[in-house]
Amino acid sequence: MSTNNENKAYIAGYLDGEGCFYIRKQKAPSYKRGYCLYAAIAVSSVDPWVLEMIRGRYGGSVAVVKPRDDNHKPLYVLTLTSRLCIPLITDILPHLRLKKKQAALILELQADCKRGHNQTTKIDWSWRDTLYEKIRKLNRRGPQKSA
Repeated sequence: MSTNNENKAYIAGYLDGEGCFYIRKQKAPSYKRGYCLYAAIAVSSVDPWVLEMIRGRYGGSVAVVKPRDDNHKPLYVLTLTSRLCIPLITDILPHLRLKKKQAALILELQADCKRGHNQTTKIDWSWRDTLYEKIRKLNRRGPQKSA
């Protein structure tokens, strides 16, 4: 039987390979700035077993994407947003290798949101926008250009 630490390491490895840690910018006309930012983690697989195991422990929702044709299997996508990201990242952060920086940025965003969710100042928004740009740069495909 595997230990709790082994499960966390397994989930971290799975998310390092198949997952995506990101900050989403969503248009919201009701907000003064016209958009809101929120943290999200997404991971997909043609086998829902691991996704259901993660969802059972941390929450989130699993959606099914229909296959393009008969030669493809359905794709299952687990998504966790905002506060649901915190316990998952807290548990797996020591085990992450490739996406540790992205996970840490999500924790920073969530800590900032917790401090002043409805009383956001311009400084808070500026910081959140900076986190958004940092995580976008880390998630870019292709070779990374050094600054």
